[in-house]
Amino acid sequence: MENLAAGEAFGPVYSLTAVMKLLALTEAEVADLVWTDRLLALPVEDDLLFPTFQFEGHEIRQDVINVARTLTKASDVFSAAQWLHAKIASVPNPSRLRAHELLKADPAAVRQAALETTARWSA
Repeated sequence: MENLAAGEAFGPVYSLTAVMKLLALTEAEVADLVWTDRLLALPVEDDLLFPTFQFEGHEIRQDVINVARTLTKASDVFSAAQWLHAKIASVPNPSRLRAHELLKADPAAVRQAALETTARWSA
């Protein structure tokens, strides 16, 4: 599977073709998921890149998408993806997990941090 490096900001990303194969969907079906905020896509030039952290196996992680929806109320998808890939200083996190990893261990704390971040970004 094609896995392109997007650097430290977002972590690894998949191409559109890779996501179509991963989810066994057509391009139109993937586009529908993106435009209805059910899949996080980063528009880069004439392409879409998909942070790999939003997938678990061949499924989209709904917990990640829900937090991304919260964050994009006050920012763009790039800021949301960067926040989800970052370590959240305001949440007790002795293992120093990234937000998308911490969602599995302490989903309530990550959702609350996302709400607080959205409020700051909106101020």
